[in-house]
Amino acid sequence: MKKFSTKLFVAFLSFIFTAISIKADTITIHNKTDFEIYAAIYSRKMDATRVSNVVFVAPNSNVSMPRLKGKRGYHRRLVFSLKKEELQLELARDKYKLLGRIDIGRLTGSNFFIALEKGRLKGYNHAQWKVKPIIKKTVTKVLSGITKVAFKPLRKKYLKKSPNFTKKASLRRSKDISSQEKQYLKRRLEFVQKALEKKYGTKVDKPLRIALVGSGGGCRAMLRFLGGLLGAQDIGLLDMVTYVVGLSGSTWAIGPWISSGLSLEKFKEQLTPRLETDIIKEKIDVKKGAELLLKKFIFNQPLSIIDPYGAVLARKFLSGFAKNPHEITLEDQSKRIEAGQWPFPIYSAIITRKDPVYQWFEFNPYDVGSDYLGGYIPTWALGRKFINGDTQNFSPSQSLGYILGICGSAFSVNAIEAWAKISTDIGFEPIKKILQKIIENARIAPRRLRPAKLPNFTRGILDLPRGNKKTLTLIDAGIFINIPISLLFRQGRNIDIIIVFDASSGLKRGSASSFEKSIKELEKKGIKLPEIKDFEQVTQKPCSVFYDEKDPSVPVVIYMPIFPVNILNEKKYLSTFNFKYTPKQSKEFIELNRSNMKNSADLIFDAIKKRLDLPEVIEPTKITAPELVMPEKPPTIQPKPGVIGSRGRRRAVY
Repeated sequence: MKKFSTKLFVAFLSFIFTAISIKADTITIHNKTDFEIYAAIYSRKMDATRVSNVVFVAPNSNVSMPRLKGKRGYHRRLVFSLKKEELQLELARDKYKLLGRIDIGRLTGSNFFIALEKGRLKGYNHAQWKVKPIIKKTVTKVLSGITKVAFKPLRKKYLKKSPNFTKKASLRRSKDISSQEKQYLKRRLEFVQKALEKKYGTKVDKPLRIALVGSGGGCRAMLRFLGGLLGAQDIGLLDMVTYVVGLSGSTWAIGPWISSGLSLEKFKEQLTPRLETDIIKEKIDVKKGAELLLKKFIFNQPLSIIDPYGAVLARKFLSGFAKNPHEITLEDQSKRIEAGQWPFPIYSAIITRKDPVYQWFEFNPYDVGSDYLGGYIPTWALGRKFINGDTQNFSPSQSLGYILGICGSAFSVNAIEAWAKISTDIGFEPIKKILQKIIENARIAPRRLRPAKLPNFTRGILDLPRGNKKTLTLIDAGIFINIPISLLFRQGRNIDIIIVFDASSGLKRGSASSFEKSIKELEKKGIKLPEIKDFEQVTQKPCSVFYDEKDPSVPVVIYMPIFPVNILNEKKYLSTFNFKYTPKQSKEFIELNRSNMKNSADLIFDAIKKRLDLPEVIEPTKITAPELVMPEKPPTIQPKPGVIGSRGRRRAVY
C-alpha cells in the first residue's frame, strides 16, 4: 500500500508540473527509442497542414522547438515518423492517421515523449508518461489474472493437442526457401530422376524441377486442377512434378488431396459426391464451430468471417481424412511429403492495404511468409504474437480449413476491387461511367466484409515494410492476379518447366488475361521468361509451349486453358459462383481436362526432352479437341465363331 501511494504521489507531482508549465512557448521532444525520429507540428481541421520545419531527434535524446500559436477550431498536433519524407506539407486524413501524433495544446505541458509501443511509435505528454507505467501494470495484472483463472484448463487442453506448443519460433529474415524444403527437394528429385530415366530410357544427370500451377475460379478451378492431375498421372508426368501451386479454388483440390493420402482416383470418388450440396447450404457442426471460435478467443487471436467459412470448407472437403476435420493443419502435410513421394504444395494469398497495392503471401507445410514482408516463420507458429522477430506466447496452429478459407475468400473484396474485375464486361460507356462514379463516391466502397487478420510476425522490426503494424490482412489472391506463378520464383526453387492450368473466367471472352497479367508482373520484376506475343491465340488450343531459344536458363512455360473455351458460355454450371455440381457434371468436366492433358502428352514430353538436351527430339503429334460428353457405356465386342471347349460346350473367342 505504501509503495502504491508513493507512485500515486509521483503521478500527482507530474500533474502539478504540467499545470505550472502551461504557459511555456517552447516544447521539448524526448526520443525514448533506439531509432532516429523526425517530427513536425501540424494544424488540422479536416486534412493536416505542416506549420513548422521538420526536426531531427537522435535516438535516446531530446530537442526543443517553438510551439506555434493555434487557430480557433484547429487542432495542433506533433506528428512523428521514422521517415522524413512521410512528413509532407499537406497530409490527407488517411495518411495522417497512419502516423504517430500527440496533442500539443498549452494545457498538455511542454515535454513530450516518444516511445515504441508494440511495434509502433506512440506519443505521451509529461503526465501520461509518469502515470503510464502505474496504469499499465495494474490493468495488466487484473486482466491477466482473470483470464488465467477462467481459461487455464482450456488453454492446457488446446496446447497439449498441438505438437509444437512448447517450441519457440523466430522470424527468419531471408527470402531463401527453408532448410526443410531443401531436404525435401533432395529426396523428391531422386524420384523425378527415376521417372525421367524410365520415360526416356537413358541416364539423366540433372533432374528437372517441374511445377503445376492452378488458377482461381471456385469449384470450376478445383475440378479443372483435379482433371489436370489425373491426366498428368495417366501419361506418367505426375511422378516428374516437384511443385503444385494453388490459388483460390485450385487450393481446394491440392489441400484435401494431400491431406487425404488417397490415390487420385479414390480422392475423385470421395470428392465428387460432396459437390452435390452447395457450400452455402452446407450444414455447420455448431459445437465444433463454437469450439474453434472459443479457442481463438482464449488465445486472443483476431476473429473474422473466415473462421466459420473455413469451418464449412473443412467439414465439406476434409471430413473422413481425420477424426476431426477441424484439427487437420497444414503442417500435418509435412509428414506426408517428407519422403519425397508427393509433390510439394504451395498455397497463395495476398496482403492487402488501403490503397490498391497487393503483395504475395505464401503458405506451405514448412513455412509461411512473404518476400515483401522480409521473412518467414514456421507454419505451426502462424497466429502467435511476435515482437522484434520472436514469439511472445504459445498458441495452437491454424487449421487447414482456415487457410483454405483465406485462399478462397473472394467475397472479402471491397466494391472498388469488384468493380475493377467486372467493369471490363460492360460495353455501354455512359452506363459504365455512371456506375463508376457511384462506386467512387460510396462511403462503404473501400470497406471489406471482415477479412482474415493474423498477428503480424514482423511487428516491432521497423526497417521492414509492415514492422509498425499489429496485424496482417490476407485475402484471396484472385483479386490481384489469378495465377500464382510468382511464388515459384522464390530464391532456391530454380524451376525449369512451369505448366499452367487456367480456369479463369476471362477465358469466356477468348482471352488469357489472367495468364497475361501473371507474365507481365514477372517481367516488371526483371524475371526472364519466354516471349509470348499473342495471349488470345493461346486460348484456341489445349496446349501451348514457350521456349527461350537463346537462353536455356529461362524456364519453359506451358499454358493449358480449359478447352474448348466456349464450353464456359455453353455450360451454365461452370460459373465461378456455382458451388453445386451433379456427379455427371463433375465427371464430365474432370474428364474433359484429363483428356486434354493426355492429348497434349507429346508436346509436353517433347518440351521436357528438349530441356534435358537429349538427342532425337520427338515431333509433336496433331492435337484434336476431345468430345465434351464421354460415352456412358463401353462399346460391346462381338465374339467370333467359337470352338468346342473341354466339356463339350461352345466357347467364344475374342
